[in-house]
Amino acid sequence: RRDTRWFTPSRIALVLLAAVLLCGLGYWTYHAVEDSLRELRAATMKSLLDAQVNALRVWSREEIGDAERIAREPAVRDAVARLVAVASRPGVTRDALCSGPARARVEEVLRPLLREVGDSTFNVTAPDGRLLATRYPEYCGLRVTGDRFRPLLEPVFRGESRFIRPFRDAERVESPPRLREGPAFGWIAAPVHGAGGQVVAALGIAEPADGVLSAILAAARPGETGELFAFDESNALLTRSRYDGNTRFAAPGAGRGAREGSALEPYRNGRGAEVVSAWRWLDDLGLG
Repeated sequence: RRDTRWFTPSRIALVLLAAVLLCGLGYWTYHAVEDSLRELRAATMKSLLDAQVNALRVWSREEIGDAERIAREPAVRDAVARLVAVASRPGVTRDALCSGPARARVEEVLRPLLREVGDSTFNVTAPDGRLLATRYPEYCGLRVTGDRFRPLLEPVFRGESRFIRPFRDAERVESPPRLREGPAFGWIAAPVHGAGGQVVAALGIAEPADGVLSAILAAARPGETGELFAFDESNALLTRSRYDGNTRFAAPGAGRGAREGSALEPYRNGRGAEVVSAWRWLDDLGLG
């Protein structure tokens, strides 16, 4: 028969203690590995974020340089100054402003220069917010939105070029009779100086949100499910997601006033998938 003398209270206690220690060691090991993976994940996302922020800033500086070069061209300065003079005439009609010889001259001098940088569309905006020239005739003579878009041009009218994050035309143009179809446009805005050195208008060169901006981010998407996108101050996506149902950045803690952060505990994004994320707000580009 089985010898029960081995099962003494002290030996049973020792076995139980060993079991508790093994469980504790397993728990500690599990959480140590989990913490290490979390730290590795955070470091990887930060490195990727750093690289993409740098890529966006390099690209925007190059685009600003192109816009400034175009705005400095003597023929462009002269043509824009003549258009501004027409716009300042008392009682000037919309036809005189938008379809007259001064507007035609602006198109003539800009067309070959814009072709060199991708044949982008353009706007010429007066300091009072009026659109003096645009390739969308319905917008000519209207004003940019005073609460959303005009404040972003203020540095340009002080002589500083700017990248302006993508805007839908409904947010950018006041009361257009018909909205342009297609993607939102970001803008590279450069000052145009008059003969006396003062800023007479802002030259805006369009950058479609689904163009180079999206391509820079899409090229660095991690793996088959990872995402890289830009978002605005309300967390709405500015560039295309690889998933159609994803239109907002839903990370806990991201939003107005949040400059940088990460969400390493899985949460559900806008399309219901569990994800982790890292983000940074870029004041100089006006997006995250």
